[in-house]
Amino acid sequence: MSCIPFFAIYTGNGTSIRIRLGSGTIPTEGRVEVLYDSVWGSIVDDNWDINDANVICRQLGFAEATSSTAQFGNGKGPVYMTDMECSGSEVNFLDCWYTHVIEEVDGRQDVAVECQPTEPGMF
Repeated sequence: MSCIPFFAIYTGNGTSIRIRLGSGTIPTEGRVEVLYDSVWGSIVDDNWDINDANVICRQLGFAEATSSTAQFGNGKGPVYMTDMECSGSEVNFLDCWYTHVIEEVDGRQDVAVECQPTEPGMF
């Protein structure tokens, strides 16, 4: 299934990073995918919780997360982040603490979210 094109862009220090939700059946759900250096990758679920999911959902223009444990399979690209820890109040997911990695990981569990739409009946 193709990825639904909902993007958020962060530009800082000359680097542009984008996020989107992939493999969901509606725009408010899916695997969290990160575009870095022109390659789509993912975030591994170590320490992933509802606070992290809330930051991602809000940054993508949705309301709070309804689930941080959704499963939409693993992406095909590298893992860019692991051990993400957000307080839940961050505006940008890059303001959260995380370990930055660029590698292929066997047996990984990529993070996914289910977000509430900003308006009831939106999707």
